[in-house]
Amino acid sequence: MSSVRIAIVILGCLALAGCAAVSTQDEKPTIHEEVQEVRPASPEARSKQLLSSAREYVKRYQEGKNVRDLDRALDALRDAKRLVPDDPIVNVMLYGVLADKATAQLDDGLLDELRASYDMAFQQAPTLARDLPHPAFVAAVLYWHISAREGLSTEQEKAYEDKAIKALREAVRERPAHAGAHFMLGRAYYHRDLNELALFEAQEAVQLAPGSADARYLLGNVHSDRVHSDDACYDRASVDAAVRAYKDAVRLAPDSPDAHRRLSDALRHQGQFELAVFEARRAVELDDSARNRLELGEALLAAGHPELAAREQREALKRRPDYAWAQAELALALLAAGVHEEAVDAYKRRMELGDPPSFYMALHYHLALRHLGRSGEARAVLERYADRAEDPWEEHLLTFHLGRLDPEELLANAENECQRSEGHFYTGYQQFLAGDTQGATRRFEENLKADTYCFLETHIAGARLSQLSEPTR
Repeated sequence: MSSVRIAIVILGCLALAGCAAVSTQDEKPTIHEEVQEVRPASPEARSKQLLSSAREYVKRYQEGKNVRDLDRALDALRDAKRLVPDDPIVNVMLYGVLADKATAQLDDGLLDELRASYDMAFQQAPTLARDLPHPAFVAAVLYWHISAREGLSTEQEKAYEDKAIKALREAVRERPAHAGAHFMLGRAYYHRDLNELALFEAQEAVQLAPGSADARYLLGNVHSDRVHSDDACYDRASVDAAVRAYKDAVRLAPDSPDAHRRLSDALRHQGQFELAVFEARRAVELDDSARNRLELGEALLAAGHPELAAREQREALKRRPDYAWAQAELALALLAAGVHEEAVDAYKRRMELGDPPSFYMALHYHLALRHLGRSGEARAVLERYADRAEDPWEEHLLTFHLGRLDPEELLANAENECQRSEGHFYTGYQQFLAGDTQGATRRFEENLKADTYCFLETHIAGARLSQLSEPTR
């Protein structure tokens, strides 16, 4: 393998997550201990010998991830550079080893030497240098790894993320056709909830690397986050775009459980519930994790199978007993199934898991208690978690359930399709609990007309309509 090829190969880890935590143990003697020979007299010959030694150390590092092999390679290359400063091969390889060393030990102190080596290599052999990642990209990868290091304060973490974003902006400016830089910048923007910028960079990454499953997956994530971001509250175009992106990700990486899980979620938002169940089952087959079991439970609930949904949430909790999200989904599935005693017990366990519940979770807990005739406890739950109402609409729902707002007033306060859909559900549920089956049926049907498939109320409305349509005995 040529020296240039080795330099490019060892930079491959820069686009991956695992460039740190390498061994520092001595396991083999140095090259000079293995091969004893008289040093050549000329600087060029000696430089060539040092380059050969560095190549062997790099091979050792690739095999054993012993960072001391990188140190020895750096020593050899620095000596070679002193002997023959204008050798482009030495500078190209030095750049690659410095990049690997910096990312292996999260050492940003090497970045100045890294950039100097790149500049020298570019001056001497621009064609070779263009095959190397730009130093700004290397710096960005390094800063991003450092930002994820344990023990950093929130301010320190943000500072390193800011450095990574700044470096990535330079990288895409210098190398606009570098798909990896666009991908990483898009992911950084996505992490910061800068979705318009994230969308642009994800689209650039897909255009430049159409065969990248990671780029398609990121694009799907960005579109998914846009589903509830517009004035209409439910952006169907974003749902459709997310489904397309995740389907592409699954096509390119059929064994990716994350891609199948996110496709299931997007299909559920699109109203294709049985397909969502299929994709969630595939995710579980590939990785039987608590998160994938939870997704399967959500898909089954959306498809009208609350009992099966509850079973999957129990499986999720077996794998992760403190999983608050799965505990809340279990309680919701039990509520939809009409198993109200078990639902109340599940909600109680959820409240004991630490994180405060959402307002809607408290509201559903309230409904489960109302089913059991425990109206006083139900009201106390709402009053206890009243501060969880985070926006004016949630305040209106709270006021309505405390009896201070009538159904028409609640609906009059709805500002968009989603809120009107919720208004019909909750006013219908009050009628359902009061025994007004005709009024409840009408309200639940209005809820389903909105086609806001991802809303939990829609799934419960469907379950209640099925219950109301059953013949009485």
